[in-house]
Amino acid sequence: MTKRPEAMAAFFNDRATIYDQQQLINADGGIEGYQRLADFIPTATNQILDLGCGTGLELAAIFAKLPTVKVTGIDLATNMLAQLRKKYADRNIQLINADYLQADWGPTNFDVVITVMSLHHFTTTEKLTIYERVFQKLPVGGRFINCDYMIGNNDQTQADSFAKAQQQALTAYHLDDQHRYHLDTPLTVKTEQHLLRQAGFAAVQQVWSNHNNVMLLAEK
Repeated sequence: MTKRPEAMAAFFNDRATIYDQQQLINADGGIEGYQRLADFIPTATNQILDLGCGTGLELAAIFAKLPTVKVTGIDLATNMLAQLRKKYADRNIQLINADYLQADWGPTNFDVVITVMSLHHFTTTEKLTIYERVFQKLPVGGRFINCDYMIGNNDQTQADSFAKAQQQALTAYHLDDQHRYHLDTPLTVKTEQHLLRQAGFAAVQQVWSNHNNVMLLAEK
């Protein structure tokens, strides 16, 4: 039987103090993806929404480029947010402790929405819902940048295997699929691009990758 999956918030709360170190070892490309993301944020950007912001690894390069930009970060792990707040205490940041699939993102629209190494924990249906919400929060010409664990070789059988394993784990331990558990359900790059277009984005392109760490840029 598969190991019982941990609740998402508990998983990241328990690892908050070592998350940066571990992520830079485990993520394909290490720090590069976190740094390259800032390259695709226009210099005129005033408001950024960071979904699943965690400890804010990606924000170092962004604040180096745009020191006065306002960042709204949403994450369900309080300890991760505490690490972020400590690192960027002098920056213009608003933090929301919540599951961003269900959370109110506030009345503000954003110039850019970003997410790094977060969405691979959501199902295909959930991702489409998130992408549709992102689309509504952007002005015409606004950008959504998703750097995430994806199936880089577009092997659909791998994606199906992850989805099957998720369902088996939920069934084996009688878990409610309405709650968030630390389970990986990466999609192929092709499927991700299709979902973004389905959500309304006019232009979707792959702008960086390192094996299964892929960055997609979608413009409204």
